Amino acid sequence: MSLLDQLERQARERREQEERDEALRSERRDFYRTHTAPAMRKIFDYLKTLSSHLKYLDQTSQKHYTIPQYGQVTATIDPDIKVRLSTEKGVRSEILILATGHIDERSSQRVTVNAQQAEALDQVIIDHSFSARKRVHKNAEGEVVGGTYRIVGEFLLRGTIQARVESPEIELELSNFVELGIQRRKIRADQIDDEFIDRLGRYLVGNDQSLLRDDVSGDYRDRIQRRLQRSEREKKMEMLDYEIGQIDREERSKASITGRITQRFAFLARRLKKAQEPD
Repeated sequence: MSLLDQLERQARERREQEERDEALRSERRDFYRTHTAPAMRKIFDYLKTLSSHLKYLDQTSQKHYTIPQYGQVTATIDPDIKVRLSTEKGVRSEILILATGHIDERSSQRVTVNAQQAEALDQVIIDHSFSARKRVHKNAEGEVVGGTYRIVGEFLLRGTIQARVESPEIELELSNFVELGIQRRKIRADQIDDEFIDRLGRYLVGNDQSLLRDDVSGDYRDRIQRRLQRSEREKKMEMLDYEIGQIDREERSKASITGRITQRFAFLARRLKKAQEPD
């Protein structure tokens, strides 16, 4: 192949790749425009209306949280949920959800922990912006050996819902709405319907905790179950093969011993017979 032919082929391949890339970008832009952007706007409008109703009704909610190294507390969640939408037209959008929780001091007891537990509890307090009344315990040498804590005050509940033109999925990241820590889920924009949005609202006010727990499809769960069952069967078969092998080895061993005894008797019988023969 001549040099010009090589260059022409390379140029053709590059043009074809550029055309494929542009077609993919166009497909993503179309999906974002027809599915993702409307879904994000629908979620935002729903959450704004939800927030408005909760604030007007002054409808608080109570939740129980288990704090590592500390124990369970009860918190009241303010009805004033702040919802903000930021967009970069045709490229990305994000919904920010903010709420405030107040720990019920009657449920917050003094807890004494050792030095290692105190270090872990201090990190939990920092991570979740808790307030704590704390008394440090030291030994005679002045070394910290533990502490007494009482967690009180306010903390933040935070959620983000993000969408980008590069992906058909909308990403949810919700922190402290059901339990301490961050829960995540992804869902395709064209699968978001009124039922899902209603479940999101129920999740935020504490009436439905399943929103982020059923991200695995039923079909996938069935496949996992079948795989586990198959693995269990394989383990049973391995155990059965092992037991059969043991029995077989024992039988062979017995047969070997019996054979050796038979051979020995035969040898002795031949010697006895030979000894009885006249010279």
